[in-house]
Amino acid sequence: MANSAVSAVARGVGDLATNEASFLCGVHDEVEFLREDLTTLQTFLSVAREAQCSGGGGDAIAADSVRRIRDVAYEAENIIDTADYREKRNSRRTGLLGAMSRYARKPRDLVVLDRLGKDILRVRRRIQEIKSSREVLDAIDAGGCVTARTQEPIAPRARLSCPVAKGNESVGFKRDVKKIVARLTDSGCPQLTVLSIVAMGGAGKTTLATKVYNSAAVREHFDAFAFVSISQQFEAHTVLKELTAQAMGIKRQDMEFDKSSQAEKLEKMGDQELAEMLHSFLERKRYLIVLDDVWRMDTWEAIQHAFPDQGNGSRVMLTTRNSQVAKQADKLTHVHKVRLLNEQESWKLFSLKAFPSYENIDANNRQMLESVGRSLSKKCHGLPLALVVLGSHLSKNLHLDTWSKMERCLDWEVTNKGKNIKQIIGRSYDNMSSPLKNCFLDIASFPEDFKIPAEDLTRRWIAESFVPHRPNQTLEDSAYDCLVELVQRSMVHIAKWDKFGQISFVRMHDILREWAIEQAREDGFLKVCKSRDDVRDRMSVYLLSFQNFFDNQFFTFATNLRSMLGFHLPSVTLDSPRFLRVVYIWNTNLEKVSKVLGRLVHLRYIGLLLCKNVVLPSSIGRLLNLQSIDLTGTPIPRVPKSLWDIPALRHVAIDRVEGSFNLAAIRVAEQNDLQTLYIYSTMVSTVKLGTSSTRWIRLKKYIMRMTQLRILILSCAWFLPVDILIDLKNHRHLHTLDFRAWDSMTAFPESGLLPQNLRFLALSFDGTWNTWHADLLPTLARLQSLVDLTLTAGYRQDEPDAQLTSQHCQEAGVPLYEAPIMSSPVGGFPLLRYLTLWGIQASKLRFQAGTMPKLVELRLVSSHMTTVPEGLLGLPSLEKLELLKMKNELPRETHELLETKGIKVVITKGD
Repeated sequence: MANSAVSAVARGVGDLATNEASFLCGVHDEVEFLREDLTTLQTFLSVAREAQCSGGGGDAIAADSVRRIRDVAYEAENIIDTADYREKRNSRRTGLLGAMSRYARKPRDLVVLDRLGKDILRVRRRIQEIKSSREVLDAIDAGGCVTARTQEPIAPRARLSCPVAKGNESVGFKRDVKKIVARLTDSGCPQLTVLSIVAMGGAGKTTLATKVYNSAAVREHFDAFAFVSISQQFEAHTVLKELTAQAMGIKRQDMEFDKSSQAEKLEKMGDQELAEMLHSFLERKRYLIVLDDVWRMDTWEAIQHAFPDQGNGSRVMLTTRNSQVAKQADKLTHVHKVRLLNEQESWKLFSLKAFPSYENIDANNRQMLESVGRSLSKKCHGLPLALVVLGSHLSKNLHLDTWSKMERCLDWEVTNKGKNIKQIIGRSYDNMSSPLKNCFLDIASFPEDFKIPAEDLTRRWIAESFVPHRPNQTLEDSAYDCLVELVQRSMVHIAKWDKFGQISFVRMHDILREWAIEQAREDGFLKVCKSRDDVRDRMSVYLLSFQNFFDNQFFTFATNLRSMLGFHLPSVTLDSPRFLRVVYIWNTNLEKVSKVLGRLVHLRYIGLLLCKNVVLPSSIGRLLNLQSIDLTGTPIPRVPKSLWDIPALRHVAIDRVEGSFNLAAIRVAEQNDLQTLYIYSTMVSTVKLGTSSTRWIRLKKYIMRMTQLRILILSCAWFLPVDILIDLKNHRHLHTLDFRAWDSMTAFPESGLLPQNLRFLALSFDGTWNTWHADLLPTLARLQSLVDLTLTAGYRQDEPDAQLTSQHCQEAGVPLYEAPIMSSPVGGFPLLRYLTLWGIQASKLRFQAGTMPKLVELRLVSSHMTTVPEGLLGLPSLEKLELLKMKNELPRETHELLETKGIKVVITKGD
């Protein structure tokens, strides 16, 4: 009977292979023809876009023709994606089980193939109609075609070593800063005062406010600070929560991701509770509150009761475009109107952007360019944003004819400076390559004043196929180059740098964002939905961004939708657009997401950040194209094993697994491109993974195969053997490593056996570290690239309370680090800037002369400190000593001595 069943299956599989082969061969050929047609369509779109940019093809016929070409190009891409997915899925079915699986799916597969073949024929007919239409071709060619070669390519990485010069935008503000600082710190005016900075968009209000906020005089004068962007979408609760967190010193990452007890408390409070908490805290402080970009008259009225007037010289500073908003504050008010730059200041700001330090310009050419440049800078009418964007744009083409053409072609005589800025933005946009244009428009999908994580952007661009492939460079590096290029063009601004000198967060000026949204809407690229009125306009669109509003009925009409973004939505029930590539949702309750994800087989990027009610389904393994999954700040009960069956994975970041994460679930698969593996389980345990265990051998084999790893963070229920450091020695791309370790060896590995390119290293040891007689610092000091080091010592293994964590042991009074003195050697840690030591007594720490020459911040946590570590005052670059959760106070004399040496001491008590 069994033999008969096998024979039947074998015959059925043979029939499937025979019947499907001819059909599949024909479909395959048609797909290849469709690829060729798609290339033609993309060329048409590029030429049409260039013709419109150069002044031609701007009429209704041309616009309609471009829309027709774009829509059919999207549809062609969708069909090709479907064919590619099917081929990839079937190629994974090998052996008898694979054959049986294919046989079981035969009817469904044949239906899909039949539909695919018909779709191809239908789309190819539409393409032929377009290609043969003289009306379309004439519309594209109207005004003369400018080929894509006239666009500037993305700059090579060699010239991006110093992306931007910091502080250029503060040109001309010196007198304003001095005047405002004097007003804020005036001891002759003790009552609460509101100082309003007023100017038109692009005049530098935020830059000026930031300069004042960060000035040394202001920092010394006030006790508490907060700087919050208001924007047009004002919400009192969000603003009060952010003000309270900043004033109380709760870090942004705690508010968004780490969720400390204080942050959790704020999340649950209503408007009145937040206002009362902020009021109570500020009563004991002389404070400075900055409300940036206030649009509405009622904004101040909604939050002013949170700011007490104790007669101690506290201040509120706001920036606005509206002079009526500036004057309506119900307090003593001063209005500071920002003047536009004079001719000399305009030229200085323009030249800083137009002549970047990384360009070598001969003297003669520079002199001619400067002559035209001075004329151009005058015509910007002293508006900083116009000067910055124009100068950055011209810096990409340092040729006299280009600059002269710019001077001639723009309508410089317009009296509306806002229109002038939009013309300049348009020129800079027209000069970009097509990939860069897509990247720029994509940034506009984020809400106003949103601090956009650079990694989220670049990974999404890769998933969208915006980023071109370059030889000898990863897609991630190419995407980062695109971001730097936009920064150099001043089309986006850096909001924060990371510890390694890379761009961490970016922000888009509201004028640039408004221009980009309008351009993207006209191109059928992006639709921003903030209300039901926006949803009624069901235009053909590539990317949807829902902000504080959601209506999933839109999905029914968005047949070509590739990306769906959502920010601060009340709740979402995801529909299943067939060709969705990107889902990026922030701070939202998701309903039934597990039933939908497995059906979105074209997904390349899943970003569910700070979301609730998320469960990853086992069917996620069907997403064979998935490159990135980011669940930062989103709790999930488990990680399905099928996730590790996805061959295309490049980045995995899951930091709140609420159950125990079993490392053995990570299977040896085909993930040779995996660059980020970040798994954090909230379950606490002290299980040690033995070096001879089957689980460790499998995991070790898997990790050693991931040679493209850049980031490896494993904080799960198991301690990993420290041997993993040796296994990672040849991972030359690895720069970030964080895990919980135990001493599976008799000694810590020698420095030559460690990964040599680490920039960040965090090791959390259990109590057996105390049994080591070797000092770790001399070994780690030889890592020449190390910038940030964190070492955490745990409890002693022989203590009766051995199951407690380090923090619990500290609270219970259990002794911590008992090993010999840790001594940083001469010449060690040449690039180290940040050092954090948990549970290590200050008396056991020594800094030899000539060690850590670039250390700027030392953090000691859960330690004992009655005096400073030996040699601390000899560290030449040290700026900050942070003491967290200390059991005893630092002597006042020692504190004062550190301050006199220019070392700021920050003491933070535990909760």
